[in-house]
Parts: sequence; structure tokens; C-alpha cells
Amino acid sequence: MKTLTTLLIPATLLLGAAFSQPVAAQTAPANAPSVTVVHADLDLNNAADRERLQHRLRIAAREVCGTGFDFDLRSQNAARECQVLTLQSIDLPMPNVLASAE
Repeated sequence: MKTLTTLLIPATLLLGAAFSQPVAAQTAPANAPSVTVVHADLDLNNAADRERLQHRLRIAAREVCGTGFDFDLRSQNAARECQVLTLQSIDLPMPNVLASAE
């Protein structure tokens, strides 16, 4: 029986993450922005469902980091960098999620 499992995504750029440290070594403060991504409805042994999970994670990163202002290239670049760093920060736990599905 599948149980409800969630992933919390920290907004690493918004938290002022230190670029000299590996992302996995960083801990998010208790008040860090986060989004819950539910994947209990997905079969992670199935490639299509793994892609659905990746899509949900990208959407969640956009929700946490934003997209920046249309007229401000700096804010757009900062939001994009935040999204990339956030997605990188959750790539490490992904094998654990996939292993638990087997």
C-alpha cells in the first residue's frame, strides 16, 4: 500500500545560500519558503510518471522562486538561478525516492 509522501523544496537562492558549500550541506531555516510536492499517486518505476514528478518539481520551484518581473532582466535571472539551484538541491534525494518505489 502506498503512503502519502511529500518533498519539501527550499528556495536556496532566496535564503542566501553560500555558493562555496555543496547544496546538500545547507540547511534551510524553519521559516524557509517551501512547497509540498505529492508523488504518492505516481509509479516511479514508470518513466512517464518520473517525468510527471520532474514536471511537478519544476512547477514547485517556480512557485517558490517566482519568475521575476517582466520589465526587469535582473529579477528574471535571479528567479531562474533560484529555480536551478532549488532543483539541484533536490536532485540528490531523488534516488532515495526512486529506490523506495521498487
